[in-house]
Amino acid sequence: MMKPIYKYLIILFSLNIYCNYAQELNSRIQVNYQQIQGVDRQKFLNMKTAIFEFMNNTRWTNDVFYPEERIECNITLNLNKQIGLNEYRGSLNVKSSRTIFNSSYNSPILNIVDNNLNFEYDENEVLEFNKHNHTSNLISILAYYAYIIIGMDYDTFSIEGGQEFFINAQKVLNNAVGDQKAIGWKPYESLFNRHWLIENLLHNDFKNLRNANYIYHLNGLDKLSDQKESARDEIISSLYSVKKSFDKKQGNYLLKVFFDAKSDEIVNIFSDGFISNKNEVVDLLKQMDPSNISKWDRILLESNRK
Repeated sequence: MMKPIYKYLIILFSLNIYCNYAQELNSRIQVNYQQIQGVDRQKFLNMKTAIFEFMNNTRWTNDVFYPEERIECNITLNLNKQIGLNEYRGSLNVKSSRTIFNSSYNSPILNIVDNNLNFEYDENEVLEFNKHNHTSNLISILAYYAYIIIGMDYDTFSIEGGQEFFINAQKVLNNAVGDQKAIGWKPYESLFNRHWLIENLLHNDFKNLRNANYIYHLNGLDKLSDQKESARDEIISSLYSVKKSFDKKQGNYLLKVFFDAKSDEIVNIFSDGFISNKNEVVDLLKQMDPSNISKWDRILLESNRK
């Protein structure tokens, strides 16, 4: 028979191992409700707490994460309309970032504004995810973006590393699309919504863009601190990979997601230091993302000042 002291030590050891592991996401949550008049502030504080616990305490993968490996993300709900007692409409801002090797820098991966936020929430409601069913629109939206955040992060560490999480996001969408009150899930509602994001991520036409995320981060940014020239070359190579997807389908949502997150970072990377084909790179960026022409021009302007 095991002595009580040994049982106690084993329990302590097991608890120590458990405590050293963490869930996948380190989410910071904001709920902005200032546009809604005559509301009980405590209800929205409870909502914020419920979303925080849902995002950070749900187990989204079968992988082991140490606390320092958790994916940094920010979820902001901007509520601008209340319908009845418990239904809300507004927008959702989803941001995530990835730590760069041998650096204190976090590289932005996602910066999505979802303008199709509508959901019902009862005060003190506990949010629980069931992967087989659409139990509420709030739960489905949060679960969908949890899988998108994780999948995008995994894509930066291995070729198509996020595939299983994008498939899980698609399952969430398939379960939610039958909810007639829910918006943002159907292809005809918008060119830039949850349907088109996951459709792009899983479509063969966009494999080059997904692979570009791997090249850009693992072969580029992760080596930028000590191999600047070769790392920049890899980043340029990744942009040409993005161009291959652009040539197949222009104006797609995934391309917008990429540049919404990366445009400022790309400007900083190419404004600093000598690059022989800088004009060619700027022309490439202008072709793919003409909405940011003024940013791309800054690469040349700032280079000339140095």
